[in-house]
Amino acid sequence: MSEESLENKIKNNSETANSVDELIVKINRETNELIFTNPKTGKDTKIKTKLIEEDTDSDFEYSEPLSVEEFNNAIERIKKLGITWNTDIPPSPVFLSGHERDEEFWNEFSRIQKDFPTFPYELGNVVLHALLHPEGNTKTDEKAALLNDLLTQEYRAEFFFKYAVKTSYFEDIDWEVVVKAYEKGTERMPKIAYALLSLVLRNPLNTTLSLEEAANAHREPQFITVAVNESLIDKLMTRLIEVRRALEKAQKATKYLEENDSDKESPNESLSS
Repeated sequence: MSEESLENKIKNNSETANSVDELIVKINRETNELIFTNPKTGKDTKIKTKLIEEDTDSDFEYSEPLSVEEFNNAIERIKKLGITWNTDIPPSPVFLSGHERDEEFWNEFSRIQKDFPTFPYELGNVVLHALLHPEGNTKTDEKAALLNDLLTQEYRAEFFFKYAVKTSYFEDIDWEVVVKAYEKGTERMPKIAYALLSLVLRNPLNTTLSLEEAANAHREPQFITVAVNESLIDKLMTRLIEVRRALEKAQKATKYLEENDSDKESPNESLSS
């Protein structure tokens, strides 16, 4: 049906609707047609359509949380495959080196996914509980205790850096080397080479959302491009080494910080403030 004929039919239907108190609408699923019937004249108007039926809430199946034993079983089977988890929400698997990715590996990986389809989401909830609310739910505390190998100080540091820092942070760098052959206002060729560094910055989380919503929301990256030569690169490397040494000292010092009631509340406040 052309746009013009469809437009005319809709226009006619509108005019017909204005002339009667009601229209009878029928759906012919065999022909995918909407049939408008004028009850006064009995005249039918058919419009070809594409009917799409959406899933309803009644199709949703609630899954009971895994028991502590099931949760531990999933962890152990995944660990044997050489898989750990990153700090995404929910966590995504990280495949460690030194483990074969043969057919048996993928078969077992598929079996684990089939046996525990909700495990990554439950793992995410347990990780959030362990890092943000480390008390108050006995069953979840038992599951969190099984994640000692995962929830290291390094994991904790990366997690709070990604989700608690209130400024844009460095994510990646792209670069290219340029040779300048000509320059406006000069007669001789400059014949110099320099590098362009394109810094990719990631915006902080939207603190008006919940942590899970904010972590999964798209955050548009920022790009800053600067030019450097050899001496500036050496200067930059020297400064970064100094920062690295100071940061390593600070990270070691955090291991000796005492946790009191105010310390336990501060991570939540930093994520929501």
